[in-house]
Amino acid sequence: AEKWLSMAAGRGDKEAKKLLPQAQSAKTDSRRYYQWQQAYRSTWYAGWYGGYGYYTLWGPMGWYYR
Repeated sequence: AEKWLSMAAGRGDKEAKKLLPQAQSAKTDSRRYYQWQQAYRSTWYAGWYGGYGYYTLWGPMGWYYR
């Protein structure tokens, strides 16, 4: 979106000039969120897979506890 808006803004489109800063901000926020996600991914997986056991199973009659 940023590329298209910058091209349109370069051609004089008023709406594109207005929307371009929003697109640039969204791209930066998205990048920061991805970096934050990657930094804590190992913590999440360790908690979900290692810290919590599975106490129910699906059987022929439905769910049951083991």
